[in-house]
Amino acid sequence: MVGTAPGDSSARPAHHTDPIESSSPLDLRSAFLGQRAWRLEVGLRTQSAWTSIDLETWLPGEPLRPHICLLLHQGPAHPTLCVVSDARGRPTLSRPLGGGRWRQLDGARIEGTGSNELIASFPWRRIGLRPGGLRWRLNTAWTEAPCELSLEECQDLLPDREAARARVRRPMPVGCSVPGTPLRFHGPRHRPLVGLSFDDGPSAHTARFVRILRRFRMTATFFQVGEQVLRSDRRLERKILRGGSEIGDHSLRHELYPSSASIAATKRAIVRASGFRPCLFRPPGGAFDGGVIGAALANGMKTILWEVDPRDWGRPGTGAIISRVLGRVRRGSVILMHDGGGDRSQTLAALPAILRGLRRRHLHGVKVSALLRGHTRWR
Repeated sequence: MVGTAPGDSSARPAHHTDPIESSSPLDLRSAFLGQRAWRLEVGLRTQSAWTSIDLETWLPGEPLRPHICLLLHQGPAHPTLCVVSDARGRPTLSRPLGGGRWRQLDGARIEGTGSNELIASFPWRRIGLRPGGLRWRLNTAWTEAPCELSLEECQDLLPDREAARARVRRPMPVGCSVPGTPLRFHGPRHRPLVGLSFDDGPSAHTARFVRILRRFRMTATFFQVGEQVLRSDRRLERKILRGGSEIGDHSLRHELYPSSASIAATKRAIVRASGFRPCLFRPPGGAFDGGVIGAALANGMKTILWEVDPRDWGRPGTGAIISRVLGRVRRGSVILMHDGGGDRSQTLAALPAILRGLRRRHLHGVKVSALLRGHTRWR
């Protein structure tokens, strides 16, 4: 029964007294609105089973088009999304453009058509919504008799009297996973992506790195030293995650060939500080052997090295850092830079020019797990 979203504590069920009964299969019975990370999910239950045939193609001059619509209100944003039948008779989630025209919403998914239950999900940012409160209401319409006599008898609203309240929340990542081999130097070459990574933090410079990344709408992986995490402000860790970036393990004391205990202690420190469970480990100095790779795997992490190293830790100058990165980067590269371990003002100064240079090459900087086709778990 549709009434709550399984496994989703953000679901907002709506009640329905249904003052106007109808034999139409599109007459509403119950519904919910929930959230799963960056997607909203609406579920509904109708009077009886229906198929896309019940959502006929709208014709000019008709007072109604059979539809199932979700009406949303959040400040100046008033998006409407409807389940309508496309030219091939398939149900799609679309936005009305007026004059009988519809635009299918990119990224939307529909499940359960062909019965009396349906769940549709869509990316909420793509329709102009933001974190915060909103109101929602479902509306259905149909065209069978006696529609030509009373329009009211051919529609249903849920809730009945006023829109239901809900809240869009900014999701927080709580972990990740990466497929493939346990040791990686770069990602796939066929996509216009590069992996950005910063080592040896968190530090007093880290927040400025995060701000620059957000300004360019790019993300990165921050490989952190456990002892630094223990001394860091937890708000900084969450700021990294809220910006879309992720946190990786870089050993407890930045020691060469760290033990499994060192990697595990760093992982625990990261989880306590941020709530994020890392899936990537980077060995300090790039020094690794089978024991290091095995220790990372035992802690649920893949070992990630790099392909582009400007040696910014040696402070060679802002220009040198820029040219070394942009002169070597290509699709799939993992770029190593540093946000901690010393004065990182040169790297900070170089970062905007590096990100602009990536754009000119039609490359986009992402966190390493995304480069490697990994999966992020969200709260």
